[in-house]
Amino acid sequence: MRRVLLALTIWQAIAATADDGRRLWLRLPAADPPAVVNVSGVEQATADNQATLRVAVGELRAHWQGLPVALRLTDEPGLGHDAFRITKVEEDSFCISASSAMGLLYGAYFMLRAQTMGDGCLCQTLPPTRELTESPRNAKRSFAVSKAALLLKRSTAFARAMCSLGVNEVVLPPTNNKKVAALTDSLRPYGIAVRLGDDPQATPLRLTSDANWTGDHLLQFDWYAAGRRLWQPDVADQRLAYEWLSQTFNDNPHFVITMRDVLLLPPGRERSERLLETWEQMESFIDNEVYDEVRGQLQGLLEEENQ
Repeated sequence: MRRVLLALTIWQAIAATADDGRRLWLRLPAADPPAVVNVSGVEQATADNQATLRVAVGELRAHWQGLPVALRLTDEPGLGHDAFRITKVEEDSFCISASSAMGLLYGAYFMLRAQTMGDGCLCQTLPPTRELTESPRNAKRSFAVSKAALLLKRSTAFARAMCSLGVNEVVLPPTNNKKVAALTDSLRPYGIAVRLGDDPQATPLRLTSDANWTGDHLLQFDWYAAGRRLWQPDVADQRLAYEWLSQTFNDNPHFVITMRDVLLLPPGRERSERLLETWEQMESFIDNEVYDEVRGQLQGLLEEENQ
């Protein structure tokens, strides 16, 4: 129990210096001025597709800080449902192509994740004349949640977080039909269906009423990793930890690599000791008042554990 408290104390203090956790891993920068985003091939789009396209355009205009982006609906071969292709157009712009509006939205979130991982990340991945295609491995990518009422209060924030991972279904416990209908309407533009189930085994989320959704920040990594694996089952733990730390706290490579290695240690005394040691190494990234307070608490907990 003390080891659990030790870990939670560290991660709660890290979050306190950056964010209260309500935005999860979507602590996206603001684009100023708004990014240039063009859309083509949507003349016959349905009302639902139009709503999804508005979300994709809105996310990129609000947060993308790079070259202009074109969103293009196309029926070209090789782009299955939900898949997207990102092409670097010489040195002037990017193009996201997909056969569905949802594919374009997933591509938009991919670009925003790449941006958070480092300004040059996407440009290095896509030199001129090169392209990147991503397709989900599973058609149905489900999360089960414990309390529908908690989602209704913050349905848009929840939908953005889930969609950024590629989740396309939320399973609710038996609940009021009005709540189901309201939640269905809120999640639809993000490509997330809603269905009822009894304690499904899909991937469960034990949501709390806390601002950070889970009651502590460390659990957010489990949530993030589980969601990303619904899209890409074989993604490495190291990659997931790097993504989550960069997006949630700080994208400084020294901070991310150091904390990643400790985060992935197996539970036990060694991990607890390394957490304290790493915390002390990260002093320059933490507010001094919070840093000193937490260091004292960690030292006290370790002394008790050693008795």
